[in-house]
Amino acid sequence: MKALVWNCQGAGSPLTIPQLREACNLLSPNLVFLCETKNRKIFMEKLQKQLRFEESVMVESMNKAGGMAVMWSNEVQVMDVVTTAFTVEVHIMESEANVDWWFIGIYASTDDQIRRNQWEVIERRKGKPWTWSNQWTQEGEIIQRLDRALGSSAWSQHFDRATVKHIENFGSDHSMIFLDANPLREKRKKRFIFDKRWLKKEGVEEVVKQAWNSPHSGSRMYKVHRKIATCKVEILKWRNQFQGNARKNIDKVKKQLEELKDTDCQDKKRRNKMLKRQLKEAYEEEEMFWSQKSRVQWLKEGDRNTHFFHLV
Repeated sequence: MKALVWNCQGAGSPLTIPQLREACNLLSPNLVFLCETKNRKIFMEKLQKQLRFEESVMVESMNKAGGMAVMWSNEVQVMDVVTTAFTVEVHIMESEANVDWWFIGIYASTDDQIRRNQWEVIERRKGKPWTWSNQWTQEGEIIQRLDRALGSSAWSQHFDRATVKHIENFGSDHSMIFLDANPLREKRKKRFIFDKRWLKKEGVEEVVKQAWNSPHSGSRMYKVHRKIATCKVEILKWRNQFQGNARKNIDKVKKQLEELKDTDCQDKKRRNKMLKRQLKEAYEEEEMFWSQKSRVQWLKEGDRNTHFFHLV
């Protein structure tokens, strides 16, 4: 199972949803835990739909403070869910490993005495090291490791290859935490799937013709095999001409934000705010690009049929 955990400091802030979508697309988590959502259940259920998770449990925020949510896909076999004022506890059955365990999402108090009591309750269940920054500049900067993934010794024995990574983001002071209980030993080669929307774009026919007519020597079947492979390569090159621009802009701004973290310039706070605004606009441009280029029918079918959407 793959779990993504984030103190998002407001699920409705401008960068939160785009960065959650990006993380889910890149990491494919089966389960997501968000704390400090600062939103009501109806808003979080809309977010669940946008992230395409089938099941969820929410703990609503009070007066736009606090709030927790756990969302998971049908791939996760959930036996029970328990909520408290500071935890969402999910009892999970791992069929392949023939073991059940508790995933406990915690939003602990900053008060030492309250937190000590909270840990007593939890104990009954059994990269860059920093996950939080106050984002001040120069002498006022404070960085700490506030967000953690903890496992019991028994759990660690069952999932001895589990990994935890810190995922940098710019929508919150806190890094995301990504837990992969069963990481793949080998990276799978991504399959090439022809997107039928490309047929509506100018130039694709000429790209395929030129690639197919390229000369190859060998047997008939070998020639066909090489022609198909050449078509795939040339189509991907052609696709990147119009598909990569928005993505490159996002990556460029994110790189600038990363570089800004390590500088001590006087206007660091102003530049950080400006770059975050640019990142928000870049995400909006990417979404607008795809919504304009995609067929309305395809989008409707994707909303109705999750299996169809993922296949496309």
